[in-house]
Amino acid sequence: MAVDRKVIEPPEEALEAKAPPQKTSGVGTKERIRTPYWPKWKCYQFDKLYLAEAVALSCNIEPDFLKEASQDCFYDDDFGEFDLRFDIAKDVAGEAFEAKRVPEKNGLETIRVHLGDFVIWALKMQKLSPDIWLVMPAEFVAFAAERPAPKWPWGDHNTELLKHLAAAGELWEDYRRKARETAPRSKEVTNVLRARKYKDETFPLRVAQVMAQILRADDVKRGRRKK
Repeated sequence: MAVDRKVIEPPEEALEAKAPPQKTSGVGTKERIRTPYWPKWKCYQFDKLYLAEAVALSCNIEPDFLKEASQDCFYDDDFGEFDLRFDIAKDVAGEAFEAKRVPEKNGLETIRVHLGDFVIWALKMQKLSPDIWLVMPAEFVAFAAERPAPKWPWGDHNTELLKHLAAAGELWEDYRRKARETAPRSKEVTNVLRARKYKDETFPLRVAQVMAQILRADDVKRGRRKK
């Protein structure tokens, strides 16, 4: 399945950390490549990025540059390292490190990864395949950090139903306020919960429906969506 090298839209908290304008000479690929603006990407240390963005950072390439580069550019010598690392990471995503594969309507596939987790895996590859992963910028390596264990707002109290609620909440990870179509439908959340087991029995329909309602973002209105 082909993989879409999309670039994630920055969250609101990262907008203030935008990279300053960089001048490019336009002569040859090397001169056009921009190095990452690291203060901006530090905002994503515990968030999900597209796999291509994480790989680009490991190569000291500004992910936003991928928007500007032509598809042919990925096969130039300057992008050989990026392509090689991307292909390796793509094949083991979800097994060697946590990743979420999202099929797209156009037949492509989007892969999302947690940046901190990806860096930890890349450092392991640095020892296993130094010929490919040896050189990585210090700023990228500094992002290596396990994601902190999530805690409920009320502390450590937990129940089996709360664990199911948290699992269903992952359906909202890709939701963006400016793109309502990214919000999962209540029926979709309900079906995911119904497919789970509760006390070795079928998950209660009413409980699943209530959980779907609890998880719905405050700015998403109920009812059918306009096509």
